[in-house]
Amino acid sequence: ARFGEIVDAAIFVVRRLIDLLLMHHEEVHVVIAEGNHDIVSSLILRKLFGALYEAEPRVTVNASEVPYYVYQHGRVMLAIHHGHLKKNESLPLFFAAKFPEMWGATKWRYCSTGHRHHEQLIEAPGMKVRQHATLAAPDAHAARGGWLSERQAVCETFHADRGKIGEVVVTPEALDLDEVLPLAA
Repeated sequence: ARFGEIVDAAIFVVRRLIDLLLMHHEEVHVVIAEGNHDIVSSLILRKLFGALYEAEPRVTVNASEVPYYVYQHGRVMLAIHHGHLKKNESLPLFFAAKFPEMWGATKWRYCSTGHRHHEQLIEAPGMKVRQHATLAAPDAHAARGGWLSERQAVCETFHADRGKIGEVVVTPEALDLDEVLPLAA
Protein backbone atom coordinates (compact mmCIF):
# COMPACT_ATOMS: atom_id res chain seq x y z
CA ALA A 1 0.00 0.00 0.00
CA ARG A 2 1.02 3.61 -0.33
CA PHE A 3 2.46 5.21 2.78
CA GLY A 4 -0.48 7.61 3.11
CA GLU A 5 -2.90 4.67 3.18
CA ILE A 6 -0.84 3.00 5.89
CA VAL A 7 -0.91 6.21 7.97
CA ASP A 8 -4.68 6.54 7.49
CA ALA A 9 -5.18 2.92 8.59
CA ALA A 10 -2.93 3.30 11.63
CA ILE A 11 -4.74 6.43 12.80
CA PHE A 12 -8.15 4.83 12.23
CA VAL A 13 -7.28 1.61 14.06
CA VAL A 14 -5.63 3.26 17.07
CA ARG A 15 -8.47 5.81 17.47
CA ARG A 16 -11.09 3.07 17.22
CA LEU A 17 -9.25 0.92 19.79
CA ILE A 18 -8.87 3.80 22.26
CA ASP A 19 -12.54 4.74 21.91
CA LEU A 20 -13.65 1.12 22.35
CA LEU A 21 -11.42 0.70 25.40
CA LEU A 22 -12.85 3.87 26.95
CA MET A 23 -16.31 2.30 26.74
CA HIS A 24 -15.20 -0.52 29.06
CA HIS A 25 -12.33 0.82 31.18
CA GLU A 26 -11.82 3.74 33.55
CA GLU A 27 -8.30 4.43 32.23
CA VAL A 28 -6.51 3.75 28.95
CA HIS A 29 -2.73 4.01 28.69
CA VAL A 30 -1.41 4.14 25.11
CA VAL A 31 2.07 3.00 24.10
CA ILE A 32 3.14 3.40 20.48
CA ALA A 33 6.52 1.73 20.61
CA GLU A 34 9.40 2.74 18.42
CA GLY A 35 10.52 0.03 16.05
CA ASN A 36 13.46 -0.24 13.73
CA HIS A 37 11.78 0.25 10.36
CA ASP A 38 10.48 3.80 10.76
CA ILE A 39 11.43 5.60 13.95
CA VAL A 40 9.86 8.89 12.82
CA SER A 41 6.34 7.48 12.30
CA SER A 42 6.06 6.21 15.87
CA LEU A 43 7.18 9.60 17.18
CA ILE A 44 4.59 11.41 15.06
CA LEU A 45 1.83 9.01 16.13
CA ARG A 46 2.73 9.44 19.83
CA LYS A 47 2.54 13.24 19.43
CA LEU A 48 -0.70 13.01 17.41
CA PHE A 49 -2.54 10.81 19.92
CA GLY A 50 -1.23 12.85 22.84
CA ALA A 51 -2.79 15.94 21.22
CA LEU A 52 -6.02 14.20 20.19
CA TYR A 53 -6.69 12.97 23.72
CA GLU A 54 -5.14 15.81 25.74
CA ALA A 55 -8.60 16.88 26.99
CA GLU A 56 -9.55 13.31 27.97
CA PRO A 57 -8.25 12.73 31.51
CA ARG A 58 -8.90 8.98 31.26
CA VAL A 59 -6.32 8.59 28.45
CA THR A 60 -2.57 8.83 28.89
CA VAL A 61 -0.11 8.48 26.03
CA ASN A 62 3.44 7.43 26.80
CA ALA A 63 5.38 10.18 25.02
CA SER A 64 8.87 8.86 25.80
CA GLU A 65 11.39 9.16 23.00
CA VAL A 66 13.55 6.53 24.71
CA PRO A 67 12.35 3.18 23.26
CA TYR A 68 11.91 1.40 26.61
CA TYR A 69 8.40 1.85 27.99
CA VAL A 70 6.96 0.89 31.36
CA TYR A 71 3.59 1.10 33.05
CA GLN A 72 2.71 0.12 36.60
CA HIS A 73 -0.67 -1.57 37.04
CA GLY A 74 -0.99 -2.11 40.78
CA ARG A 75 1.63 -4.69 41.72
CA VAL A 76 2.35 -5.43 38.03
CA MET A 77 5.12 -3.89 35.93
CA LEU A 78 4.46 -3.94 32.20
CA ALA A 79 7.54 -3.28 30.08
CA ILE A 80 7.66 -2.85 26.31
CA HIS A 81 10.56 -2.73 23.88
CA HIS A 82 10.37 -3.52 20.18
CA GLY A 83 13.43 -5.75 20.53
CA HIS A 84 15.66 -4.10 17.94
CA LEU A 85 18.22 -2.56 20.33
CA LYS A 86 18.61 -5.15 23.09
CA LYS A 87 18.42 -8.91 23.13
CA ASN A 88 15.49 -10.41 25.01
CA GLU A 89 17.79 -12.13 27.51
CA SER A 90 19.23 -8.78 28.62
CA LEU A 91 15.91 -6.98 29.13
CA PRO A 92 15.09 -8.06 32.72
CA LEU A 93 18.34 -6.70 34.15
CA PHE A 94 18.09 -3.60 31.95
CA PHE A 95 14.54 -2.76 33.10
CA ALA A 96 15.50 -3.42 36.74
CA ALA A 97 18.40 -0.97 36.43
CA LYS A 98 16.53 1.66 34.39
CA PHE A 99 13.33 1.64 36.49
CA PRO A 100 14.43 0.51 39.98
CA GLU A 101 11.56 2.18 41.87
CA MET A 102 8.90 0.45 39.78
CA TRP A 103 10.82 -2.84 39.85
CA GLY A 104 10.95 -2.69 43.65
CA ALA A 105 7.28 -1.71 44.00
CA THR A 106 5.97 -4.62 41.91
CA LYS A 107 5.66 -8.35 42.42
CA TRP A 108 4.97 -9.40 38.82
CA ARG A 109 6.95 -8.08 35.86
CA TYR A 110 6.27 -8.78 32.20
CA CYS A 111 8.05 -7.51 29.10
CA SER A 112 6.65 -7.63 25.57
CA THR A 113 8.83 -7.48 22.45
CA GLY A 114 8.40 -8.22 18.76
CA HIS A 115 10.97 -7.53 16.05
CA ARG A 116 11.88 -11.14 15.23
CA HIS A 117 8.27 -12.04 14.29
CA HIS A 118 8.11 -15.40 16.04
CA GLU A 119 6.96 -16.34 19.51
CA GLN A 120 9.41 -16.94 22.34
CA LEU A 121 8.99 -16.90 26.13
CA ILE A 122 11.87 -16.36 28.52
CA GLU A 123 11.27 -16.79 32.23
CA ALA A 124 14.15 -14.92 33.83
CA PRO A 125 14.64 -14.12 37.51
CA GLY A 126 12.15 -11.36 38.26
CA MET A 127 10.57 -10.97 34.82
CA LYS A 128 8.95 -12.90 31.99
CA VAL A 129 9.88 -11.69 28.51
CA ARG A 130 7.49 -12.56 25.71
CA GLN A 131 8.53 -12.05 22.13
CA HIS A 132 5.30 -11.87 20.15
CA ALA A 133 4.71 -13.32 16.71
CA THR A 134 3.47 -11.06 13.93
CA LEU A 135 0.12 -10.72 12.19
CA ALA A 136 1.85 -9.52 9.02
CA ALA A 137 1.97 -11.80 6.02
CA PRO A 138 5.46 -12.91 5.00
CA ASP A 139 7.17 -10.30 2.85
CA ALA A 140 9.98 -10.72 0.33
CA HIS A 141 12.60 -10.33 3.08
CA ALA A 142 11.07 -13.15 5.14
CA ALA A 143 10.60 -15.36 2.10
CA ARG A 144 14.21 -14.91 1.00
CA GLY A 145 15.51 -15.56 4.51
CA GLY A 146 13.33 -18.64 4.98
CA TRP A 147 11.73 -17.27 8.15
CA LEU A 148 8.46 -18.99 8.93
CA SER A 149 6.20 -18.33 11.87
CA GLU A 150 2.55 -18.71 12.74
CA ARG A 151 0.75 -15.40 12.30
CA GLN A 152 -1.06 -14.41 15.49
CA ALA A 153 -1.90 -11.69 17.96
CA VAL A 154 -2.05 -12.35 21.70
CA CYS A 155 -4.11 -10.27 24.10
CA GLU A 156 -2.84 -10.77 27.64
CA THR A 157 -4.91 -9.81 30.69
CA PHE A 158 -3.23 -8.63 33.90
CA HIS A 159 -4.88 -8.22 37.30
CA ALA A 160 -3.46 -5.40 39.43
CA ASP A 161 -3.06 -7.67 42.47
CA ARG A 162 -2.67 -11.12 40.88
CA GLY A 163 -0.43 -10.71 37.84
CA LYS A 164 -1.27 -12.35 34.53
CA ILE A 165 -4.67 -14.01 34.64
CA GLY A 166 -5.35 -14.89 31.01
CA GLU A 167 -4.71 -14.53 27.33
CA VAL A 168 -6.57 -14.78 24.05
CA VAL A 169 -4.82 -15.79 20.83
CA VAL A 170 -6.21 -14.69 17.46
CA THR A 171 -4.94 -15.87 14.08
CA PRO A 172 -5.93 -14.49 10.67
CA GLU A 173 -7.66 -17.79 9.91
CA ALA A 174 -9.88 -17.34 12.98
CA LEU A 175 -11.25 -14.04 11.74
CA ASP A 176 -14.48 -13.75 9.80
CA LEU A 177 -13.45 -10.95 7.45
CA ASP A 178 -17.08 -10.21 6.57
CA GLU A 179 -17.56 -9.21 10.20
CA VAL A 180 -14.27 -7.30 10.56
CA LEU A 181 -14.06 -5.32 7.33
CA PRO A 182 -17.29 -3.31 7.80
CA LEU A 183 -15.58 -1.64 10.80
CA ALA A 184 -13.33 0.19 8.33
CA ALA A 185 -16.27 1.61 6.36
